[in-house]
Amino acid sequence: MKIRALQLFCLSCILIISMCYRGYAVDLDTGFGNDGRLVIELGAYGDRANAVIVQPDGKIVVGGSSSSGSDLDFMLFRLFSDGSLDPEFNFDGTVTSAVGPADDEILSLELQDDGKIIAAGYSSNGTDRDFALVRYNSDGSLDRNFGREGMVVTSVGNSDDEITGIELDADGSILVTGSATGTAGRIIVLGKYRADGSLDSSFADGGFSFTGVGDEAQAESVAIRPDRRIVVAGSYSEDNRTGLMVVGFGTDGQLDESFAENGVAVPADQDSFSEGYGLALLEDGAILVAGSVGEEGKRAAALFRFTATGTPDTDFEQNGVLVTEIGAGDDVLYDVVQEENLFAAAGFTTVGNSREFLLMTYENATVVGQRSTGLQSSNAWLQLSELQVEDSYAAYRESLDSGSLVVDVVTTEFGSGVDTATALTAVSSTAMVAVGFSTRTSQITKAAVAKYSLATSSTPLSTSSTLEDGSTYILTGAPYDVTRTTAIIPVEIFSGIGTVTQRGIVFNTAPNPVLKEESQSGSGGDSKAPVITNTTSQEFSSGSSVTLSLSTDEKATCKYNKSTDTTYSSMTNSFSGGDTTSHSADLGSSLSADSYTYYARCVDAAGNENSTGTAITFTVSASSDSTDSSAASTSFFDRTLQEVGDILVSPAFAAGSDTTNDSADATSDSNTTSEKDFVEQGYTEEGSGSGAFSARLENLKPGTFFYARAYAVAGGIVYYGNQVGFRTADSCFVATAAFGSIFHPYVCILREFRDSCLLDSHLGRSLVSCYYRYAPPVADLIASDSRLRFVSRLFLLPVVGAAWLALQLGLQGLFLLSAVAVFCWYLMRPTIISRVERE
Repeated sequence: MKIRALQLFCLSCILIISMCYRGYAVDLDTGFGNDGRLVIELGAYGDRANAVIVQPDGKIVVGGSSSSGSDLDFMLFRLFSDGSLDPEFNFDGTVTSAVGPADDEILSLELQDDGKIIAAGYSSNGTDRDFALVRYNSDGSLDRNFGREGMVVTSVGNSDDEITGIELDADGSILVTGSATGTAGRIIVLGKYRADGSLDSSFADGGFSFTGVGDEAQAESVAIRPDRRIVVAGSYSEDNRTGLMVVGFGTDGQLDESFAENGVAVPADQDSFSEGYGLALLEDGAILVAGSVGEEGKRAAALFRFTATGTPDTDFEQNGVLVTEIGAGDDVLYDVVQEENLFAAAGFTTVGNSREFLLMTYENATVVGQRSTGLQSSNAWLQLSELQVEDSYAAYRESLDSGSLVVDVVTTEFGSGVDTATALTAVSSTAMVAVGFSTRTSQITKAAVAKYSLATSSTPLSTSSTLEDGSTYILTGAPYDVTRTTAIIPVEIFSGIGTVTQRGIVFNTAPNPVLKEESQSGSGGDSKAPVITNTTSQEFSSGSSVTLSLSTDEKATCKYNKSTDTTYSSMTNSFSGGDTTSHSADLGSSLSADSYTYYARCVDAAGNENSTGTAITFTVSASSDSTDSSAASTSFFDRTLQEVGDILVSPAFAAGSDTTNDSADATSDSNTTSEKDFVEQGYTEEGSGSGAFSARLENLKPGTFFYARAYAVAGGIVYYGNQVGFRTADSCFVATAAFGSIFHPYVCILREFRDSCLLDSHLGRSLVSCYYRYAPPVADLIASDSRLRFVSRLFLLPVVGAAWLALQLGLQGLFLLSAVAVFCWYLMRPTIISRVERE
């Protein structure tokens, strides 16, 4: 235990020390789209973004595919720097082009010096895929002087062919790479087209070179070196193992056997699983490749570095590979770019059963840094090599002073589904854009775009701090040690902001949380009305209790009216809780099936009240059965369920769920905390002055996404740092869906059974992991249907009873009791059967 505590202390110190030397604060650009994010829906059946480029005027061009229902088409859209569509681009900012009779998709983009856009990918002819190139004018129209009416389709092999990477040569020719499927698997294809779209037959063998690596190979990206030699990155498969590769070619398109070993570079550890995707060329000729290490399901984000000659750069991290483990699931990087002394890579990280955009920035990446860093919004942790943990502060400080690598991790969520960044580009020296797709439960994808700002500590301090723009003198670090109710956030406040009289973290479930204290107002008092967040369910079933609920960003007293909005003083109904941040009002169970609207207003301690009411709209749905007899039957079962429930929640039965843990770690994450004890917003006070510190947030609501940022009060003005986000761990998905609340006594019993019994064994942890993988979609289905909720409650009752017994007796006691019951049944079975037969 002492060793573990010492390691955790060392990790915390190292994290805080490293923050002192970070030159960049990476966060979503809140001036872009919706808080830095936007999704585009062009086709009724889904859209996907695979490539992005930025024009000299700062406009952003995104390419991918759009589904019309029958097939996919080439898709482009152009955005202003604020995320709005550019109407000068094809009249509405969007373009879709049907290249062939079946699926067509853009996988890569390039911008010519004259502003024309070249889109590369594939076009399906109904049987297989072919190479496809389309050139657009700067206004989005097809360039009819390119190929045939603006399009070039090339059948390279006899099966599927697709372009995955494109690069423009200095003479205006177009270099493409991709893969073609042959009789023995996929091979790498490198091709060259002239500026007019015709194939350059002088390149390689009639315009194409074909290279096989391993059993089959997949090319992902291409780059032209200063000496006009070419490198292609991707992956190959051999002996049931996947490995990263970088293949070198000469200016003529033939394999460059002087590069690496016979033209193919692979990582130093050739026996491990790895993948390669996007690449970037460095000034010294070195090559960076984004990818992953590990088998599918356990992949970790990785950045590989090779020397100019194609050998692994063993001076870079661990034998040429920087591995960053974000969580227990897959983490993959798909693209990497360089901007001054900063490198950035994008892909996805796995959070539970969903994925989120992943952006990683690397500073001073030309110098060795012997560590692997992983930070994430849920279940985040920091892993360092044993050697680094045991090193003294002085040794680590010396490595930092020499310019060691600093890694920053930012995850971005578009919803509860699958969000994946497929491409990344620099907008300027202080901004980057990642594009990809976001998939909802309907399995329909949307093109997703996120813009990030890169603020440096040398940027002049603005005279005021707004909700949207964080002070560059305040760095909010990535949350770690996130549990169901707690999180730790590191902070660094740089000197130059002035005399800091108060500092800490402010957090909320709504973006851009602010500090709400009279003593922190620049004008000497609080002048803002409470911000209301409606947390009322949108649907209730007939006969169930209806509860209005809302939260406020500061302590306040709230009232409500039915149907009409009026002043606070004229409202006659009050929420319970008084001067607090969580408010509820029980409307009873007598509301008939209909739609209802209530209006709520609040007033804080300073007398600031809302000028308009917040509308709370919900529906009370009738029983799904139409006859009175079926309704009576449902009522009977509900009553039966309630009677059984009364037994289960009786003081004797529920005693097991009130068990407390005396350890400091357990009490902060207690399962017995009631709903009203959890918070959805608040702040911490961490003393005064500049420097590094960390803040522990406690009593957070489980299963909730929070926004947080550091603040500093200087000269009577509150300054805010960059915003970070994290999600507290969720509870039992199915039980929560069935019983309607994570705070229901049955859910608390099951949760405690999980933590106290299942997580103590390898088998139990495997069962919990399997449950987390497959339960969420089942829970969504249960939550959407009142009949399924009723049936699920019936099936869960014996499970709850068994869990309660296990908490009282232990698993061994439960198994023993079960064995005794089975044995007694076996002994009594003949007697019972005989008695039944006589009767």
